[in-house]
Amino acid sequence: MSLKELFRFPASRLSRRIAFWVFISVIVIETLIFIPSYKNREKELLSQLKEISAARVALIMKIAKPDAIVMHPGPMNRGVEIDSSVADGHQSVILPQVTFGIAVRMAVMSILAGQS
Repeated sequence: MSLKELFRFPASRLSRRIAFWVFISVIVIETLIFIPSYKNREKELLSQLKEISAARVALIMKIAKPDAIVMHPGPMNRGVEIDSSVADGHQSVILPQVTFGIAVRMAVMSILAGQS
Protein backbone atom coordinates (compact mmCIF):
# COMPACT_ATOMS: atom_id res chain seq x y z
CA MET A 1 0.00 0.00 0.00
CA SER A 2 1.47 3.29 -1.07
CA LEU A 3 1.44 6.50 0.92
CA LYS A 4 -0.96 8.08 -1.58
CA GLU A 5 -3.53 5.29 -1.14
CA LEU A 6 -3.24 5.54 2.64
CA PHE A 7 -4.29 9.22 2.62
CA ARG A 8 -7.02 8.70 0.01
CA PHE A 9 -9.00 6.16 2.11
CA PRO A 10 -9.98 8.50 5.00
CA ALA A 11 -10.74 11.29 2.54
CA SER A 12 -13.13 9.13 0.53
CA ARG A 13 -14.73 7.84 3.72
CA LEU A 14 -15.18 11.39 4.98
CA SER A 15 -16.67 12.52 1.66
CA ARG A 16 -19.17 9.65 1.79
CA ARG A 17 -20.24 10.71 5.28
CA ILE A 18 -20.64 14.32 4.17
CA ALA A 19 -22.64 13.27 1.11
CA PHE A 20 -24.83 11.02 3.27
CA TRP A 21 -25.62 13.75 5.82
CA VAL A 22 -26.26 16.30 3.08
CA PHE A 23 -28.69 13.86 1.49
CA ILE A 24 -30.46 13.21 4.81
CA SER A 25 -30.61 16.96 5.50
CA VAL A 26 -32.21 17.63 2.12
CA ILE A 27 -34.83 14.92 2.75
CA VAL A 28 -35.66 16.34 6.20
CA ILE A 29 -35.92 19.90 4.88
CA GLU A 30 -38.12 18.85 1.96
CA THR A 31 -40.36 16.92 4.36
CA LEU A 32 -40.66 19.92 6.68
CA ILE A 33 -41.66 22.07 3.72
CA PHE A 34 -44.00 19.50 2.14
CA ILE A 35 -46.13 18.58 5.17
CA PRO A 36 -47.54 22.07 5.94
CA SER A 37 -48.17 22.77 2.26
CA TYR A 38 -49.98 19.43 1.96
CA LYS A 39 -52.14 20.23 5.00
CA ASN A 40 -53.01 23.66 3.60
CA ARG A 41 -53.96 22.16 0.25
CA GLU A 42 -56.12 19.56 2.00
CA LYS A 43 -57.94 22.32 3.93
CA GLU A 44 -58.54 24.26 0.71
CA LEU A 45 -59.94 21.19 -1.04
CA LEU A 46 -62.24 20.38 1.89
CA SER A 47 -63.60 23.93 1.99
CA GLN A 48 -64.19 23.81 -1.78
CA LEU A 49 -66.00 20.49 -1.36
CA LYS A 50 -68.25 21.98 1.34
CA GLU A 51 -69.06 24.96 -0.87
CA ILE A 52 -69.86 22.70 -3.83
CA SER A 53 -71.99 20.44 -1.64
CA ALA A 54 -73.93 23.37 -0.21
CA ALA A 55 -74.53 24.79 -3.69
CA ARG A 56 -75.62 21.39 -4.96
CA VAL A 57 -78.08 20.92 -2.08
CA ALA A 58 -79.48 24.40 -2.63
CA LEU A 59 -79.93 23.66 -6.33
CA ILE A 60 -81.62 20.32 -5.67
CA MET A 61 -83.99 21.88 -3.14
CA LYS A 62 -84.79 24.66 -5.61
CA ILE A 63 -85.51 22.17 -8.41
CA ALA A 64 -87.53 19.83 -6.17
CA LYS A 65 -91.31 20.03 -6.25
CA PRO A 66 -92.88 22.13 -3.49
CA ASP A 67 -94.51 19.04 -1.97
CA ALA A 68 -91.28 16.98 -1.97
CA ILE A 69 -90.13 15.84 1.45
CA VAL A 70 -86.70 15.28 2.98
CA MET A 71 -86.31 12.12 5.03
CA HIS A 72 -83.49 10.73 7.17
CA PRO A 73 -83.71 7.75 9.52
CA GLY A 74 -81.56 9.42 12.18
CA PRO A 75 -79.37 9.91 13.99
CA MET A 76 -77.81 12.36 11.62
CA ASN A 77 -74.51 14.19 11.58
CA ARG A 78 -75.41 17.76 10.75
CA GLY A 79 -73.02 19.32 8.30
CA VAL A 80 -71.57 15.93 7.36
CA GLU A 81 -74.43 13.75 6.18
CA ILE A 82 -77.05 16.44 5.79
CA ASP A 83 -76.96 20.21 5.80
CA SER A 84 -78.68 21.89 8.76
CA SER A 85 -80.71 24.15 6.48
CA VAL A 86 -82.16 21.07 4.77
CA ALA A 87 -82.71 19.12 8.00
CA ASP A 88 -84.59 22.04 9.55
CA GLY A 89 -86.28 23.20 6.33
CA HIS A 90 -90.02 23.30 5.72
CA GLN A 91 -89.82 20.17 3.53
CA SER A 92 -88.15 18.10 6.25
CA VAL A 93 -90.08 15.29 7.95
CA ILE A 94 -87.05 13.97 9.79
CA LEU A 95 -88.26 14.61 13.35
CA PRO A 96 -91.65 12.89 12.89
CA GLN A 97 -89.96 10.06 10.98
CA VAL A 98 -87.54 9.44 13.85
CA THR A 99 -90.32 9.74 16.45
CA PHE A 100 -92.64 7.32 14.64
CA GLY A 101 -89.73 5.05 13.83
CA ILE A 102 -89.12 4.47 17.53
CA ALA A 103 -92.79 3.57 18.08
CA VAL A 104 -92.79 1.22 15.08
CA ARG A 105 -89.64 -0.55 16.26
CA MET A 106 -91.11 -0.92 19.75
CA ALA A 107 -94.32 -2.40 18.28
CA VAL A 108 -92.40 -4.84 16.09
CA MET A 109 -90.24 -5.95 19.02
CA SER A 110 -93.36 -6.36 21.16
CA ILE A 111 -95.02 -8.55 18.52
CA LEU A 112 -91.88 -10.61 18.08
CA ALA A 113 -91.55 -11.06 21.82
CA GLY A 114 -95.07 -12.48 21.91
CA GLN A 115 -96.86 -9.62 23.61
CA SER A 116 -100.01 -8.38 21.87
